[in-house]
Amino acid sequence: MMQRSHVLLARRDPTSGGQSLVEFALVLPILALLLFGVIQFGIIFGGYNSLINSVREAARYGSVCVGGPSTCGQATADYTGTKIQASGFAYASAANGQVEYQSYQEPAATGQWNIRMRVSGCVKTVIFIPLIGNIINPALPSRFPMKSVETFRVEGNPSSAPVSGIPSDGTWGSPYTFGGGGC
Repeated sequence: MMQRSHVLLARRDPTSGGQSLVEFALVLPILALLLFGVIQFGIIFGGYNSLINSVREAARYGSVCVGGPSTCGQATADYTGTKIQASGFAYASAANGQVEYQSYQEPAATGQWNIRMRVSGCVKTVIFIPLIGNIINPALPSRFPMKSVETFRVEGNPSSAPVSGIPSDGTWGSPYTFGGGGC
């Protein structure tokens, strides 16, 4: 004789008909905000990483440029603007920034003077999620400003005296700008 196994089906409590739907409706916005916040953070982080790499590459380009600051300054500025615009996928504005030069003395024993350059680049990235934008940047919720600065020693320029036309008092010289200048 065959025995039948009976499966007991769980019965639902008729008084809790919409409780899970209400709980889901309360939790869904928080989960969606967290999910989209992580996505937005990834987009901003990727854009910032691209900006840093572009400015560093442009500073390296300028540090090995053959010629003085008068020749290489604007070329480096133009190169920086082009690299920043080509590297970012979520930039809301054109890149702007500047290239500056400064003379400095090596340790006193050598008596040599060198030139260093500072490349600054700025851009604003897009914030896709409005509520996240209000939290991060209340003044302009749909944009997030980013800035990168790199300083490199210009190769092949040691001399026994400061280079004329380039400040040697610790200040930076007149900037070569791109995209409207400073950050």
